[in-house]
Amino acid sequence: MMHRKLALALALPTLLLAGCNGDAPAVDETQMELDSTVATLLNGQDELSTTAGMIAEAGLAPVLDAAPSYTLLAPTDTGFTAFDTAAEDEASGPDRTAVMAALMRGHLLPGYVTLADIEQALDASDNSSVTMQTMAETPLTFTREGDAVKVTAADGASALLAGGDVSGGNGVILPIDGVLKTL
Repeated sequence: MMHRKLALALALPTLLLAGCNGDAPAVDETQMELDSTVATLLNGQDELSTTAGMIAEAGLAPVLDAAPSYTLLAPTDTGFTAFDTAAEDEASGPDRTAVMAALMRGHLLPGYVTLADIEQALDASDNSSVTMQTMAETPLTFTREGDAVKVTAADGASALLAGGDVSGGNGVILPIDGVLKTL
């Protein structure tokens, strides 16, 4: 247990500071639009329209337009397919906005974290995993699954990172192939 805490303590600063090291990811894997905010970039991604709609409905777009940096693990539209049916029951009625906001906060990480940063932290980890806290104050654990990076929520829901980063002036969008919540 002590080794795990030490590995996390060493890996977290690597994750948070790796984006400042000047190493640019490969152009074909990352879109960089440093003049745009995460909210603006999200609206420009056709395969992320469901996530963009949920962010808007939850009232989080102004947060993603603001100065602090965020990393959004954004479920693709295909990733929402299996989740949508189950979510209809839970996310209806007067509490819908609160449910959507809670769901999306569970996909937001504080800071500017790229896929390359996560991979670098995984390489440095003694136990091949890295855990970060979301804006919902829940842990997400990153591991490798073959050549892909897998992210798992505390409730066991998991997804694979699905493509390269979309980097903006105040954060990063990392598309994922599922929703990080089990209903």
